[in-house]
Amino acid sequence: MSCAELDYIYEHNSTMLWTDYPACRPENAAFAPHGNVIVDAALGNDRGKDAVAFEVTFAAAGLLALVLHAVGVEIYLRLTPREAERLRMISYQRQLERGLKHPGSAGLVAEKIGDSHPWVPKQVVGGEQ
Repeated sequence: MSCAELDYIYEHNSTMLWTDYPACRPENAAFAPHGNVIVDAALGNDRGKDAVAFEVTFAAAGLLALVLHAVGVEIYLRLTPREAERLRMISYQRQLERGLKHPGSAGLVAEKIGDSHPWVPKQVVGGEQ
C-alpha cells in the first residue's frame, strides 16, 4: 500500500504511521522508492491492515459475483424458453408495426452472429405474417 494511502487512513498522524511503517519516513524514502510499503492483511485493531484485508478480497469477490450472475442468467434463459419465445414475438410484432425490413431479425440475434437457423414466427396476432 502506498504511504500516501496509509497517511490518509491514519488521519495524517505521522507518529503512528512512522512507528508502524518506518519506510514511510521522508529520510527513509530510499527503502520505499515508489512510495509503497508492505502491509500485512489482517482484521483487528489496525485500520491500515483492515484496509488491505478488504482490498485483497475485493477483486476475488467481484469476479465471483460476475461469474455467478452470468451463470445465473444463462440458467434462467435455459429454464424459460417459452418466455423467451413470447418476448421474441412481442419484439417481432413491434418491428412489424414500425415497418422494419426484416422483422424478427433486427438487432443482435443469434442467426447474425452464430450458426443458428433463421427465426420464423409461429403465430402473429392479427393474422399477418
